[in-house]
Amino acid sequence: KREMLVTLTLGLLGGVALGGLYFASLWAVVRRVPSASRPAWLVGGSYLARLAALGMGFWVVLRLGGASALLAALVGVLVGVSGALASRRDRGSRQPTAAPA
Repeated sequence: KREMLVTLTLGLLGGVALGGLYFASLWAVVRRVPSASRPAWLVGGSYLARLAALGMGFWVVLRLGGASALLAALVGVLVGVSGALASRRDRGSRQPTAAPA
């Protein structure tokens, strides 16, 4: 029972890390798009890289912890992305807004 709890916890934490990294890299790309010489290549290439990293992370979790750890990692990704979105939303609300033209 204790081993299952450790496996699920590690899967969840791994998923949170994967979700945070996914969103952080997406945010970095979004900030670079306006100045990119080829924005479509930047967006497409970074999407494939993020998807590959996420897939490899899930594969590692599945191999090390099994299906239950993979499910915990999937939930962790949702938690990680939700936390990153909430963090960005909080930061955005503290920045001054431009006056209407």
